[in-house]
Amino acid sequence: MIIGIGCDIVKISRIAGLLKEYGMSFKKKIFTESEINLGEKLDELLQVSYYAKRFAAKEAFSKALGTGIGNGLSFLDIEVINNELGAPKINCQKLGNKLAHLSLSDEQEFAIAYVIIEEK
Repeated sequence: MIIGIGCDIVKISRIAGLLKEYGMSFKKKIFTESEINLGEKLDELLQVSYYAKRFAAKEAFSKALGTGIGNGLSFLDIEVINNELGAPKINCQKLGNKLAHLSLSDEQEFAIAYVIIEEK
């Protein structure tokens, strides 16, 4: 049974601006250490898209949970990783005994994320 659906779209240039202005302090506020470690291995162009998609995923996940960011859920509570096949997935303690399905995409100036949360 589906419990929640969330969607978020981010203008990639907005994330590029935040990365340029705040650099690592922005990254450490929004992304986990593992997310940052993976992102730092990418070239600069791919980094911006990488961080934009993960930002959108965290926002979409918070919407699917129905809490939003800030109501007992922070950006750092949510981690976007890739499975062995490269597909993105969400790790979050607040998910409990539920499954989160994540789809990410980007095209030129936008990154988008969809999350569906269901009972196991």
